[in-house]
Amino acid sequence: MSPRVVFDLDEAVLSVSERLPDEVTSQLSYADVRDLVRWHMADLRAQGLKPPAALEEPQDPSKLTIVDEDASVSSLVARVASEGRTYSREEIGAVVEAHFAYLREIGAVGPPAGDAEL
Repeated sequence: MSPRVVFDLDEAVLSVSERLPDEVTSQLSYADVRDLVRWHMADLRAQGLKPPAALEEPQDPSKLTIVDEDASVSSLVARVASEGRTYSREEIGAVVEAHFAYLREIGAVGPPAGDAEL
């Protein structure tokens, strides 16, 4: 059995923030990154990543879930606009990319679909 993966929002925000390029960190606060990470997690759950809520429910390893990074960015662009925020698509994309890197690092998601045999 695989080790249990625990998502910690504070750890994720710190990790994502540390991975962002300087031109993004000069524009986004930790609070901004925190909101984007939270919204990205909600989007991932909507795309089928388990659990659908903050519960101890494992992902079924026999069910492959492919998440579309571009769709995540587009979803967050829409969410940002609905919240009255003004982050650029590039800033949002950098947060999504860094968040996926963090999720891969902790074992919550696998490699990008084109990077390995599925």
